Amino acid sequence: MSVPDSILAKAEALLRGGFISDAIALCEKTRKKHPDHPGLLLLHGSAQYMAGKLKPAIVTLSRCVKLAPGDVGGWINLGNALQAAGRIDEAVRAFRTAQAIQPQIAAISYNLGNALSALGDMAAAMEAYGRTIALQPTHRMAMSNLGIALTAAGRAAEAEHLFREALALGPETPEILTNLGNALTALRRLDEAVLLHGRAIAMKPDLVEAHYNLGNAELARGQRAKAMTCFRRAVELRPDFIDAHVGMARLFADSGQADQALAIYRAALRQTPDSAVIYYFLGITLRDQRSYEPAREALIKAIALDPTHRQATVTLAALNQETGRHDQAARSLDAMEQKAPSESFLRNAMALSLYRDDISVEQAAAIHARYGSFVENDIGEVELLPALQSEFPLRIGYLSSDFRHHSIASNMLPVIRAHNRELFAPYLYSCTTKADQVTSQFRAEAREWRDVSLLSDQDIARCIRADGIHILVCLASHFDDNRPAVCARRAAPVQISLHDVATSGLKAMDYLIGDYRLLPRGGKEFFTERLLRLPQFYVADMPRDLPPLPISPRTGPPVYGCFNYPAKITPTILGLWGHILARQPTAHLVLKYHNFYADAGLRDRFTAAIRAAGAKPGQIKFIGEQASDQSMLALYNDVDIALDPFPFSGSTTSFQALSMGIPVITLPGETMVSRWSASMLRRVGLSELVATSPEDYVTLAVEAAGSVDHWRMRRAEIRDSVRASSLCDTGKWTRNLERLYRAVWRRHSHG
Repeated sequence: MSVPDSILAKAEALLRGGFISDAIALCEKTRKKHPDHPGLLLLHGSAQYMAGKLKPAIVTLSRCVKLAPGDVGGWINLGNALQAAGRIDEAVRAFRTAQAIQPQIAAISYNLGNALSALGDMAAAMEAYGRTIALQPTHRMAMSNLGIALTAAGRAAEAEHLFREALALGPETPEILTNLGNALTALRRLDEAVLLHGRAIAMKPDLVEAHYNLGNAELARGQRAKAMTCFRRAVELRPDFIDAHVGMARLFADSGQADQALAIYRAALRQTPDSAVIYYFLGITLRDQRSYEPAREALIKAIALDPTHRQATVTLAALNQETGRHDQAARSLDAMEQKAPSESFLRNAMALSLYRDDISVEQAAAIHARYGSFVENDIGEVELLPALQSEFPLRIGYLSSDFRHHSIASNMLPVIRAHNRELFAPYLYSCTTKADQVTSQFRAEAREWRDVSLLSDQDIARCIRADGIHILVCLASHFDDNRPAVCARRAAPVQISLHDVATSGLKAMDYLIGDYRLLPRGGKEFFTERLLRLPQFYVADMPRDLPPLPISPRTGPPVYGCFNYPAKITPTILGLWGHILARQPTAHLVLKYHNFYADAGLRDRFTAAIRAAGAKPGQIKFIGEQASDQSMLALYNDVDIALDPFPFSGSTTSFQALSMGIPVITLPGETMVSRWSASMLRRVGLSELVATSPEDYVTLAVEAAGSVDHWRMRRAEIRDSVRASSLCDTGKWTRNLERLYRAVWRRHSHG
């Protein structure tokens, strides 16, 4: 017997009137006689969902769609209940089923878009929102949500158009205003963004997202105090708002107040103990403080809470690499690459591969090729470049995150200063997030300075195109916050990789610059770029305030030293050092890099590996204290011989050692990254320190210690050789670079 229409009508009226409890009571009473009536099940399940009784609602609505699989309302309400219960995958399936039954209902596509967005499948979510708008062109929330997704995807210009169209369809809403403000922040129209967020807050003072978004806009304007005020207000309005906690903490951390940042993260975890995001940023801050074990624990917890958290995985791998856990670093990267690759993840994995001594040249090539293929497939077709006249000065764009106190800055600032301004106009595109005095020096030397740190890769490419750049030079693209994917979008007619240590993996990167030592003809290493060779590659000014050398040569047993980044110190090189110390039992080895060796775990792992290869107790010394540049260089006065790491050799570190008159023993291999020190040594007349094999590396180091007095007497001579060499001739080096620029532009102009 069917349920009387009057009862169904009454239940529906109760729901519409907001009498949810009464509707549930009526449905429960009626279901005692009619337990499986689809219409009644739909009303009952909908009422349970509206009352927040998600589990019974899902049971009821699941029964409804089983009995009436063609009832689109049942599938829609089941999808809503599943999404509210956090069962997003099932919600997506429910909405897709509803869409298959009634493809012309805009609300179904909209709900599907929301579920896909919650699932993290933004491409599919954008497609669903686009379908919603096609079915209902006045659907403002679909426009707004699509705009949010476009902004996150780096398509802020398209997002701005959508938000403005949504605003034009009805009265202003604070939510759409602040979303539009976010798009303008991404487009670097910061004053407009601040005004829009302010209008949103004036309309709805408790809109927590608007306060947070205003904080981000103020931060982008450099107004750190105002940004902090905004983040604080957001936290006051919603104490469990994770993003605002992170914003406050990162401001503290960036200003050197790590204790306050850590306190915020820990307080936030007491409120939201299952937040992978907070554990990730906690791990980042602890790592920066060299609190390695707590940092490692926080990152492991972040990954346990969110196994797809790519940046936590990359950071943990880097942490493992620089603290001597090389096997764990490799395993975690290999595992994540199979699960959820992304451009940033693959770029970081590519960079970390350069430190590994357990992969072949062919395996390294495959890692770089995977990065290039992923980026190119992700981008698809690129925008066509406008035709540019072959006019002088040629506009040379330099793209880097390292326009700051950094080794790349020590190489490039003298070059930018030395450019012939009649022939070359330097445009600097800065991804630098921590500006300093060196940043100001770069800015003063630029024909045009563009802060693009908050722009997407696509928007940076558009900015470069708009400036009419002839040649784009991507600096050290493997490292830091550099943005090689900009080049994949063909931002300029000619694109060059400079100061990188391996291929970019990108077909759109036209050239890579090195010298004949870094890039020997007939080498086995894989490059997507055409190779350009300078007479010699490394160049820098002699360090300022170089400490004086000892008046009299030091005495005592020989002392080896390595002041390189610990991630470069692989099991291979630790074993060779152990062999060296075993053959020189009176010698010592000093290891120093910032304050990294304050970590007891790192010291213990390195000590164990070196001793396992033959070193005796007491032969290894660690310096864990932070030191200024000058103080660090002065430590070379207590060192006799520098030992270069392998396979990632020293560059700036080797130059500094040579500047202090210290001989450097190096072992070049089959890759560009292993040959930097060898290239320098040949320029200062010390080719005899370049080993031809691991055994030769040990022999050269042992022999150098055996003739340590000879090397102690030669320190001033080595320093003078460096100063007089082409390594310090910035003007000549820049002229050679400019000749390459002219040659590649002529080649491009002639097709």
